[in-house]
Amino acid sequence: MANQKFVGAIATQYYSWGYTCELCGMPVEKRSGVSARNGSMHKSTTWASIDRAGAEAMKDQARMQLAVGVAQMDEKIRNEGFEIPQGEEGKCPHCKQYQHWAPEIQSQIAAHNNPKSRRGDKLAIGWLTFFVGMWVSLGLLLLLDKLLAPGKDTWMFVLGGSLLFGFLVTWIVVWNVYKRSKANLDAQVKVLENVEKNEPRFIAWAEQSCDTYGLSIH
Repeated sequence: MANQKFVGAIATQYYSWGYTCELCGMPVEKRSGVSARNGSMHKSTTWASIDRAGAEAMKDQARMQLAVGVAQMDEKIRNEGFEIPQGEEGKCPHCKQYQHWAPEIQSQIAAHNNPKSRRGDKLAIGWLTFFVGMWVSLGLLLLLDKLLAPGKDTWMFVLGGSLLFGFLVTWIVVWNVYKRSKANLDAQVKVLENVEKNEPRFIAWAEQSCDTYGLSIH
């Protein structure tokens, strides 16, 4: 979908939400939004034309769809509580520490409760080691080729040594970064076990916006 774009109208209802940091006690207020689209995806080179009446009709339809989404969110907040917006990392902007509900913290707790969940981490480490290691090995091979100018009888040894050393160094670096990151998260999990828990909360609805995209209005 990289060479495609949305053509139509997008309506967005903004709202404010926040929380009190569980570690430094500072209040945090943030802004997010709920959106609804009325349109379709087209090739990135497409530029549609529409008259003003048609554009307003598209925007009205987007607003109607948005009203449904806002009503659903309102009901969910009343019945189930406020749900943090997608993409929110849950790190206080003041003390830079995670909250207990932060995705990283919850993922770390889940990993401790279910060791099998770490398979994804190991797979990611393996792929990262492979891709980065290939570049490290290639760079090392080019360097040794210039410095040693190996003949045909020794070139395969240089190639094998470069690959082995490149992957080994990359794996050591990636694994140590991973371990350090997990150790930091473990430390934060322990700290958060002994603090008063503060859940994120919805504050208020704000303004609404609606506009057309990828359309030439005449």
